[in-house]
Amino acid sequence: MKYLQNILLLAALFVFYSCNNSDQPGTETDSVTAPDSVLTFTGSDREKIQQVMDQIPVSETPELDLVTAVSLAALPLSCIDRPQTKSNYQGYLYERTEQLKPAFEDSLSFYGCFDWHSAVNSTWTMVRTYKQFPEMAVGGLIEEKLDNHLSESSLEGELHFFKEIARGGFERPYGWAWYMFLYDEIFDWDHEKADEWSGAMKPLVEYFSENMVSYLERLDYPIRVGTHSNTAFSLKMMHDYAVNANGEPLLEAIDKHSRRFFMDDVQCPASYEPSGSDFLSPCLAEAVLMSSVLPQQEFYDWFNSFMPAPYSEGFRSLRTVPEIMFEKESPSDEENGENEDGEDTEEENDLMGAKSHLVGLAFYRAGAFNQIASVLPENDPRKELYIKLANYHAEEGFNSLYKTDYLGTHWLGTYAIYYLATTENQ
Repeated sequence: MKYLQNILLLAALFVFYSCNNSDQPGTETDSVTAPDSVLTFTGSDREKIQQVMDQIPVSETPELDLVTAVSLAALPLSCIDRPQTKSNYQGYLYERTEQLKPAFEDSLSFYGCFDWHSAVNSTWTMVRTYKQFPEMAVGGLIEEKLDNHLSESSLEGELHFFKEIARGGFERPYGWAWYMFLYDEIFDWDHEKADEWSGAMKPLVEYFSENMVSYLERLDYPIRVGTHSNTAFSLKMMHDYAVNANGEPLLEAIDKHSRRFFMDDVQCPASYEPSGSDFLSPCLAEAVLMSSVLPQQEFYDWFNSFMPAPYSEGFRSLRTVPEIMFEKESPSDEENGENEDGEDTEEENDLMGAKSHLVGLAFYRAGAFNQIASVLPENDPRKELYIKLANYHAEEGFNSLYKTDYLGTHWLGTYAIYYLATTENQ
């Protein structure tokens, strides 16, 4: 009798466990039986994922051909020499005046495209497109810009600024990550001037690398926002640089602290995304980073506990593209956010900046879905779903790319190219 009671108790526990884990894929056969094994999806899981897939529109996005490359390279070319506007903000206690430094073109590199990090990633966009399409008609112009902005004197000025003038956290980690990414793009380029450009960049990239190692040691918790301060996004870009350019101390620090920051994370709250000015997805950024840091099997195990099931309510926000209202609601200048001279007010610029971020989010999500899909096995039904989601988000990004005025176009071309780079291995 006692034996029968024990059997019934075990059966009851099994039913209870199964019911309370019904929102996770593969709960019937989750065991890993071999080093190369992955989560086994049940028939019910696959049916639910297929239902989700059927609800996603079939989308087509541009291929990175010569025409697309030239049109996207034109965006950074239009802003790389356009000095960043001075701040209109007046100090709380002290008034201040601002004027351009004399001969800044010869002593600084990244003074265009609205802000420092955008100037850096715009330079990356020019390099990336020119590397892939050396026959492009604007190739000579791109070389001219690189000769000027990546000259030895300009980069010596940048190094001096960061060492002697800037506060320690200026552009860290986002701008630093883009600088490393730019260096990595040039480092292995077979262009005749690539060694000259990367050589001029090297002192500053080494300065950033050394300081990031100590910064990560001091950072108690990661920053999980959907904007520039996001830790995972920058660490992923820095990881790529460290792998390709032999940045061993930084690579070890990224691996160590990524595990410390993220290894215990489960059920990422993707339903909270996005915030009103996000251009990154905190959940996807973390997953992309860990796919590079962890061995394949360890990543599968972590990812299956971290990312909500595609058919769950927790994943719903990642299945949709945020709606963005670009049209002004009233024809009156005052309600449209224009001053008496017909110029946009600071409030209107802030709103358009936030909207441009959401366009960038579409491109970032698309690229992140592709990157995650590339490491999932062929028999994982999420692989096809993620690729379809990538196409859907990217199409919406391209549809809105030119609706954001200069506040968007000065950087969105970079995120379009960043996404298109992830399609090359699909």
